[in-house]
Amino acid sequence: MIEAVEQPWILGWVLGRGKLVEAEENQLLNELGSSDGKRCQTAGGYVAGRFLEDGWEWVDERLGTNDLLHTSTQRADFLLNLPCRTETWDRLEQCDHDTQVFYWTQVPPRVDNDTDSLRAVEQLLAYDRAWQALDLLACTLEKGSPGTEIVLNVLEQAIRTPINPSIERTVATFLYDDISRLLDYVSQSGEVDEGRLARIEWVLLLLFRHEQRSFNILHRQLARDPAFFVDLVSAAYRASGEEPGEGDEQKRFLAKQAHALLHSARVVPGTQGDGTIDSTQLLEWAHEARRLLTDCRRLKIGDEWIGHLLHHAKPDNDGVLLPEVIRDLLETVSSEEIELGLVIAISNERGAQWRNPLAGGHQERQMAEQYRLQAQSFQFLWPRTAEVLKGLAQGYEAQARFNDCKADLRQDGW
Repeated sequence: MIEAVEQPWILGWVLGRGKLVEAEENQLLNELGSSDGKRCQTAGGYVAGRFLEDGWEWVDERLGTNDLLHTSTQRADFLLNLPCRTETWDRLEQCDHDTQVFYWTQVPPRVDNDTDSLRAVEQLLAYDRAWQALDLLACTLEKGSPGTEIVLNVLEQAIRTPINPSIERTVATFLYDDISRLLDYVSQSGEVDEGRLARIEWVLLLLFRHEQRSFNILHRQLARDPAFFVDLVSAAYRASGEEPGEGDEQKRFLAKQAHALLHSARVVPGTQGDGTIDSTQLLEWAHEARRLLTDCRRLKIGDEWIGHLLHHAKPDNDGVLLPEVIRDLLETVSSEEIELGLVIAISNERGAQWRNPLAGGHQERQMAEQYRLQAQSFQFLWPRTAEVLKGLAQGYEAQARFNDCKADLRQDGW
């Protein structure tokens, strides 16, 4: 009969639930762990069905029978067909080490009672099944709070564990959602070292290359840690004088992601909780970043990205484009590349414009006039800032002349 059925586990479950083969029970149970797939599945189904009828008393009797379940594989297979909960695991702990290894390396990442989840997660981690532990832990978020430390431990162990085909089959379908939920849980808890979480997010960028996710922790870490900022610049750009190389796929991806993170960063170093910028922290960050950039021969391109960051500083209450803390930094550091990056970022921020096609460069002339007036007010106290604003004014004046020409051509029928 066993060889003829298409679903032997269900056959075994029916036999166990109905107690239809009690006389041959020992013979059937000895098929657990068998290389004969159908016989092994039938025996497993029998264990599950018989347990529903006779419960733990039957389980303990079978485990205590000397002439039954001789091998570690058989004992583990027996336990694998019982509910995934603490009663099963208590009995597993009474078995030999090999039985425990076989069980925890084969058991699916699920539990019958949510209260047992953390125990299962810890065991899965202990047996190098971090991705399955992650999948199980993410499911517990719906009904409880596991604590940030266990979530971080699971994430950290997972990113150190290669993804192999068996993992792909069992958890890959839910992998991105699971990771996102765990990251959100930790970041919203307010109880975590953001530097630790940022390191996790950085490694996970490779997994999320086809997904849309905002890595805000990374942005805040970039604004706090100049070394991390320099790591991003180093990943995205070659050193001065370095010959281009082929590189592997992972390095090319990290270069692309590092550039994307730099471009999307909006937090100015030194920013406080109320949105103000601490000038001392900003200056210390800039000095250390520029020192590290010099050491890795990326000062020029790094300075441009510092300028890009600075343009996100909110204006002071007087409405002037560049707040005083940024003006002071420009005068102290005296970097043409930072000023260039600032000009490029401000110019690019304007984006596409709606205009009357015959109006010419009226909009640009207004903006140029605004920047020239601000430049005049800064030329004695902040001369480098004044030059930045003059450069912006000159750029908009050139655009105004270009748009004037386009309007003239349209009026002439071109």
